[in-house]
Amino acid sequence: MARLSGEQEPIFGLGLEADMDDMATITGVTSCSRKGNSIVVEQEMIEAREYRTGIAILFGLPKIMTQAILAHEMMHVWFRSKGVEPEKLERKLEEGMCQVIGWKWLDWLESEINSSSSTTTTSHEQTQFRRKLIETYKFVVEEHDSDEYGQGFREVESDVARFGLKTTINCMINSANIDIKN
Repeated sequence: MARLSGEQEPIFGLGLEADMDDMATITGVTSCSRKGNSIVVEQEMIEAREYRTGIAILFGLPKIMTQAILAHEMMHVWFRSKGVEPEKLERKLEEGMCQVIGWKWLDWLESEINSSSSTTTTSHEQTQFRRKLIETYKFVVEEHDSDEYGQGFREVESDVARFGLKTTINCMINSANIDIKN
């Protein structure tokens, strides 16, 4: 997710990949908590010896936005786990599908909030606030003006509406994994 216009896209989430021939030590965050006005971050040193993929998400975003970003970034990781390398799939299509997945998460969450709002102890104001956040984030995805995130989302969402999510993803994977000889 990013802002609607402008030259520089803010980075809220990032997929991380590393091919580790030798043993490497990575610093991982195990937990974060708030104590008064301070944020306490607990870290752990992780020994890594293989190819690793990770996800980094900007700390301090609203929970709903963090969840949508995580869904988006997890789709990138899923593509890599299926052997889809970035250079084999047009970036607009990959980012578009990742945006679709983040948007679908928001859509699902919105339906959950709507169906459970009368049975939870959450105040009406909190429920309305969550609905507005979801509505805003969905709008940002739908109306984004970049080629990769915005137009990519609209093109892939059109294919998903026409052929279904599973068929669209399988088509992307199959076309990306075909070696094209020059």
